[in-house]
Amino acid sequence: MIFCKLGVYFTHSQFTTFGIYSGLIGLLLISIPLVMAIRNRKEELNGYITLKEVMKTALGISVVTALIVSIFTYLYFMFLDHETAPQIISQTVEFMHTANKPQSEIDLAIVSIQEFYTPLKQATGVLTGVLIAGLILSFISSAFLVKNPPATN
Repeated sequence: MIFCKLGVYFTHSQFTTFGIYSGLIGLLLISIPLVMAIRNRKEELNGYITLKEVMKTALGISVVTALIVSIFTYLYFMFLDHETAPQIISQTVEFMHTANKPQSEIDLAIVSIQEFYTPLKQATGVLTGVLIAGLILSFISSAFLVKNPPATN
């Protein structure tokens, strides 16, 4: 996820189709270490893993990933990317002028965009998004990787 974001930034492709969807690509890439960690845990448990173990392992990986990516996102918007918000404001103002919107609506939109693109808001959004994606991927992974140990009598 971090490499996708840096790749988009350094190639100046934030406003291309790839740049717009790079966050989603990064979220999908999270599934790779998640599945690898679950498989590793399954091997540690002699080839058996319960739903509880899958969820503990996957959510643990998700929390660590979310924290790392969230800190990166905060630093990214704090120190690197100062182009996104002004570009979006410019596009929004142009669109709203074309749609003959009153200046008060345009001003409100500008304030909303400026508030949304603060480093803290972006980091919080990423933290939430990665945790939710991790939860969803945990459930999907469990459907394929759970193998309960045989019942003992």
